[in-house]
Amino acid sequence: MTSPHALHLFRSGVLMTLMLFFLSGCLSENHDESVKPSGDSSLLLLPDDPGDTEPVQFSGVLQAHNNSRKLVRVKQIVWSTKLAVYAQEWANNLQRLNCETDHRPDDRYGENIVLLQKQQATPQDVVAHWEAERNNFDMITKQCVPGKACSHYAQIISPITKAIGCGVGRCTNRMVWVCNYDPW
Repeated sequence: MTSPHALHLFRSGVLMTLMLFFLSGCLSENHDESVKPSGDSSLLLLPDDPGDTEPVQFSGVLQAHNNSRKLVRVKQIVWSTKLAVYAQEWANNLQRLNCETDHRPDDRYGENIVLLQKQQATPQDVVAHWEAERNNFDMITKQCVPGKACSHYAQIISPITKAIGCGVGRCTNRMVWVCNYDPW
């Protein structure tokens, strides 16, 4: 007769095998490039996921984030195309609203938004804007100095974040940038 503990271990092993089989099929490099995002923005990151390649228009945003993270000795993050698609969807929405800076309601990811009053802001300009809140962040308590804003900077250096993706919307003489972070 099989003990309940042995049965539990067997079921766990079967479940783990099925999960690995499923993931190996989903994450294989022989996937169909013609498949488009379905609108489901759920993100799956494995512990050693090397990340996607940062697009040219966002070149430097990942490095700027990682430079800030390095200063406070937190792990580097990777670029996520899934998060970038998610961020771009919201940036497009904000562009339709004349570059408002409202956060996505019920967002499943961390989110930084900035409106810059120039048409050609660089990724480094964007991160520098959020990085400027650093002096408002108390490194000992890990909270904002009372009465000061620091949530954008806190998001950049969050030790639990593993991935980032960004999008941009353009309006007359200004740009709205959205970066999403997972997890937050």
